[in-house]
Amino acid sequence: MEDQNCHVCNSSRIKPYFCLKTNGLISLRCEKCSHVFIKNSPINADNSSEFYTMDDFKGKRKLQDKSWYMNYYNDCFANYEDSMSSSSVLKQFKEKAEYLSSKFSEPCRLLDVGCATGVFLNMMKKKGWDVEGIEISEELASYVRSNFSIKTHTKDLTREKLIGEPFHVITLFDVIEHIPDPNLMISACKSLLAPGGILLMRTPTEEGLLRDIAKTIYRMSLKKIEFPMHWFYSFEHIHSFSFNTLSAILEKHGFSVIKVFREEESLGRINIPGHIRAITKSVGLLSALLNKQHKMVAIARK
Repeated sequence: MEDQNCHVCNSSRIKPYFCLKTNGLISLRCEKCSHVFIKNSPINADNSSEFYTMDDFKGKRKLQDKSWYMNYYNDCFANYEDSMSSSSVLKQFKEKAEYLSSKFSEPCRLLDVGCATGVFLNMMKKKGWDVEGIEISEELASYVRSNFSIKTHTKDLTREKLIGEPFHVITLFDVIEHIPDPNLMISACKSLLAPGGILLMRTPTEEGLLRDIAKTIYRMSLKKIEFPMHWFYSFEHIHSFSFNTLSAILEKHGFSVIKVFREEESLGRINIPGHIRAITKSVGLLSALLNKQHKMVAIARK
């Protein structure tokens, strides 16, 4: 509230957005730039590694309903190539790998921040790129090293410097929304990029159609129907960016945004009842037509 300024525009005009009674989550919204963020997440710079372990990656999440996510990342391990033809998330990684390769005349240096099990890094390594990862979980970092032989640092970039040659590309897939102060992460990435280097970030968007429907149900039920809100707002996702707020925070740090596009979440990875899955799948098709998919990808140049 009054004691917390907006991380995007630094405005003090922060107002309550909603409060979920089921879990006590409090969301705030900036009146100036409309950025949405969580006030009372237990995650902070001192304890973040406790919430992103291998168990959390596999779906045993401490701050969300475990039953929804038990198979969420089961296609992102060392045998990922077996699932390439059927996995939406792997296809999306492959698209990013091909896009980045097309932007450079020869393989370059890439850093993946929050690299988890290292699948995207291995895709780029197979294209001849010199790759490194950063992962705050030592268990996940060890997995990348042992399964893909990729140099992976166990660091928090918002607090620790990474020493070495600059990178031509830095990627953050579903990371920036988890960072207590995203300014620190973006600033750290900028310092590690070579002149003209590319920063690619993917994050859920506040402007997704499914999220809009969840908020509409919540409001029209006089705040009594909360469960759809829990799919989109959690203590783990501290920040919820829109096109404007994500572009604004990148430009604030001197980046030039060269491309922003949206892509859908893979609903097949979430354990929800069949009838709800059918409804969300139909809405997903409409989201694509309206360009209001759940995820947003921003590509910016230093």
